[in-house]
Amino acid sequence: MAVLTQELLLYAERCMRHEDVSKNIMLAGLNRTLDQWLCDSFVELIEEMELWKWDDATGDLWSRLAKALQQSNISVTWAEQLDSRLAGISAYHWKTELGCSN
Repeated sequence: MAVLTQELLLYAERCMRHEDVSKNIMLAGLNRTLDQWLCDSFVELIEEMELWKWDDATGDLWSRLAKALQQSNISVTWAEQLDSRLAGISAYHWKTELGCSN
């Protein structure tokens, strides 16, 4: 499990490293995953995975990563930063959809 967790973390880090399309795709995927699991943050998703079996969490990268982190009892320092970044993106999307300038 440790090797799988490490590889998932490395993949996520590589995709999120630069401000480009792959990062936007990863963040969009995380938003979909959070919606699917009815979670408000990646930290909450990791906690939620304690309730589910591995086979239930294999639908996408973020679910697998959260389950692997939970099973391995590994915490990542960037989870809170990721959650605050998602909050900023969500606020931006709401403002643009509503036609607000700030």
